[in-house]
Amino acid sequence: TLGETSLYKTRITRAAARSVAGADLVTAPDRHSVHFLENTLDIEHGLRPEVHRVQRGVDNAIFDAEAVADPRVVQLSRQWQLSGEEMVLLAPGRLNEGSDYSKFFTAIHRLAHQKNLFSDQSHHHARKLRVVVLSGTSSAALIRKLEAQIQEQNVKSYVHINGGRIDIGAAYKLADGVVFPVGHIESQRRTMLEAQAMGRPVITTHEANPDRLIESGVNGFVVAMGNSRDWHEAISTIAEFSSGARRTMAEQARQRILDSYRLEHMQQRWLELYSGLLNSGLPSTKLSSDSISP
Repeated sequence: TLGETSLYKTRITRAAARSVAGADLVTAPDRHSVHFLENTLDIEHGLRPEVHRVQRGVDNAIFDAEAVADPRVVQLSRQWQLSGEEMVLLAPGRLNEGSDYSKFFTAIHRLAHQKNLFSDQSHHHARKLRVVVLSGTSSAALIRKLEAQIQEQNVKSYVHINGGRIDIGAAYKLADGVVFPVGHIESQRRTMLEAQAMGRPVITTHEANPDRLIESGVNGFVVAMGNSRDWHEAISTIAEFSSGARRTMAEQARQRILDSYRLEHMQQRWLELYSGLLNSGLPSTKLSSDSISP
């Protein structure tokens, strides 16, 4: 099984190709990854295995807004120093190269000073804006790059980088929207599924939505990479949601997970593949490693 991180490098190493050549079963987590693997293995190494898709699944009993107790939310709210008046945007995905944070921050700067929507010192009745970026295990270099973009776009007072461990369920529940300003899905898919299971609208780019997990206007919004206007429009729409519109999108987001991305769906897919392999129902992908080009 090749995870997303290994699938977006410029080439597959000879060692990785040898592992594929010796495998009876090759899997990848989404359609983009399947196509990338099949094409790259063929072009670079002359291998033509059948790559099977096994999409991720979410434990919808854990990632359920109703299951997250209020004291957990209050504790995290205090930790983040929230007053309860903010619109909170959560960016939970690990930082990577090729992100769209610069354009996202451009939209944030514009929104933060927009009259009748978000407040500055002269508009006391409008909502405040807070963006929380969960840097997690991201490299120090990528965090420094993000901090430079925050300074450059003059959004330091609105953006907080959280690098420690947090109660992720409470974080999702505090969020009005969950954003993925990235150029490819890589390790973001799990968090994207979790956010929807929690009934939170997701905003992401077309490039990070290879399986059309997010449908604009249904369970979130999909924006064009490098287009700050798209980011601005999507965030503004969420900010101006009526309670009914917010509830409808939350229901659509969670239902998408319940219908197709539960943990049980992933488990069933693995069982089908292993059963087929054990019963010789799958054509073996095992190939001669001698055919691998340097």
